[in-house]
Amino acid sequence: MDVGEGRRIKCEFDPWIPGCNSFHSIIYKGPADDVVSSLITDERQWNMDLRNQFFSHLDVERIMTLPLSFFPSEDSQIRHYNEFGLPTFDELKLNFDAVVHSSRNKIGVGALVRNARGKVLAAMSKPSAGNFKSHEMEATTMFHSLNWVMQLELPISTMEIDAQMVSNTLTK
Repeated sequence: MDVGEGRRIKCEFDPWIPGCNSFHSIIYKGPADDVVSSLITDERQWNMDLRNQFFSHLDVERIMTLPLSFFPSEDSQIRHYNEFGLPTFDELKLNFDAVVHSSRNKIGVGALVRNARGKVLAAMSKPSAGNFKSHEMEATTMFHSLNWVMQLELPISTMEIDAQMVSNTLTK
């Protein structure tokens, strides 16, 4: 989920926290029916007390990578990378993603290239300095990934990204 107002996203049950395969919290100790909007103040900031009370330290770090717009918007669904499809017959597809370790001011960049049978032909991961908003991390990851496949001279026909803001900007 992409957090807008947070009124439709259940803290415990919905996939909304970046940085792990399931997009769920590692530990959640809050009310079962609580929604993400309860963690956001009227000033559109994360409520530090509730966030620290309900989630593990690692979850808090991952939540802090989620940008909150000054202007609330609708929550929206973002496809998880497991939902990404395969390229067609003789094409290659590039998938990439980013993760942040905010207390160390580092991001991790990862990419892989697959063929139509789903076989991984090349993979790359590397650390990078920074502690950016999630869309900035994804854009940085896209830059590193495209640079990498160009150096390998791989004929990529399709790219998939799980960052809606970056994807929308590119497809305008």
